[in-house]
Amino acid sequence: LVAQVERCVTPGRLSLDDCVALAASRAAPVAELGLRWARGKKVDASSVETVLQLRDAKVEQTRAEAVEWVLGFVRDEKLGQSIHLRELVDARHADVRARALEVLLDEPRFRRDLLTLWAALAESPYDDVRAFLVRHLDDVARGLPDADVRHVWATTLLAIHRGSRAKRNVLRSIAERLARRPEEASDLAPLLAIGLRGAREAERRGALVAIAKAAFASPDTREALTAAIPELKLFEGGAA
Repeated sequence: LVAQVERCVTPGRLSLDDCVALAASRAAPVAELGLRWARGKKVDASSVETVLQLRDAKVEQTRAEAVEWVLGFVRDEKLGQSIHLRELVDARHADVRARALEVLLDEPRFRRDLLTLWAALAESPYDDVRAFLVRHLDDVARGLPDADVRHVWATTLLAIHRGSRAKRNVLRSIAERLARRPEEASDLAPLLAIGLRGAREAERRGALVAIAKAAFASPDTREALTAAIPELKLFEGGAA
């Protein structure tokens, strides 16, 4: 079959999308051919999303080779963004997730990206990803100054996994910091959203009072909170 395809089809007539689709075949020889042809295509910033689809390749060996190729683009600072690595961390296949998590630790710009990458780990449906977060985020937090907003992110994401008291205390602490530092609203509001989603009603109650105070003290804070936590109705009608 592969020999017939190679005789009848020249790679130059296929787009990158076509080659990626071939690489997704359940037939190993076809998948290998698709990946080989894909690697012969030019990949730029606009086509990184296309090659990221290879994370779902059905043939394990092809998938492993494809992910290594794709990670080359993700690691390239001119092409790869945190959201691209996040897509690999969210992949359905454990082998892809494991490789993406290795890159997260190895690459300083990804390791420092608490707002996009580590936050995604906290809400992952996969046990292996959440276990990775708890195992490594302490080290990340220790490398950041206490006053750094990224330190707040790190300690909060850990608290989400450490029981009711820790969650309740950290949520209230973030809300109080938000009242003191409204200039951090765009960074802290998404963090509050994650914390509230992972909290029980009793854990949320004390934090909501502090959140309301911060919201009505600053229009910018109120706007950031409304955007990050649209399900809260604290801000309807504006503030006095």
